[in-house]
Amino acid sequence: MSVNSMSDEEILYRICELKKDESSYAQVIKTYYEELYNRYYLQCYNISRYYGLSKQDAEDVVQESFLKFMMRDRTFERGKLFKPWFFRILINTIKDRYKYLKKNRFINIEKFEEIDIPEAKNDIENFTVKESLEVIINKLPEKLKKVVLLKNFSDMSLEDIAKESNISIRQLHNRLSKAYQIILKELKK
Repeated sequence: MSVNSMSDEEILYRICELKKDESSYAQVIKTYYEELYNRYYLQCYNISRYYGLSKQDAEDVVQESFLKFMMRDRTFERGKLFKPWFFRILINTIKDRYKYLKKNRFINIEKFEEIDIPEAKNDIENFTVKESLEVIINKLPEKLKKVVLLKNFSDMSLEDIAKESNISIRQLHNRLSKAYQIILKELKK
């Protein structure tokens, strides 16, 4: 019997049988998982997007859901339908992603980095703008000044800056956001 013509439940039963015999498991199991993945990827992705996740988060949720399914396939009860069981895993994964996003919500600091500073018409004006920025940055509280300088004048990643500053990524985003807001406010004066 071809994998394509098998029901979801038959595929899952076959996976569970193969897991008992480790020698055949590695050779055949991939085919069964791939078949279920191909059958449900688009539906899972669309459901994730319908719940309001970004494209990247939706793709991540689908991948996580299939990984969780692979780890929990033995908990599937015979006589039950696969689709509702699997979609419960998907919905719980979506909820987990929302909790994660809520906990780790960052302000997009790139919008502050693209501050449109007028072009200097001559070297004196250019010097004045640079000097003004330098004065504003130097007036920032030390913890804000440090992260701004590291972010803009070093090749360090945000993770490295957070480690160097002994803070979390979330705190780093908050500090950068606050610093950029202060800089923008001062530039408008």
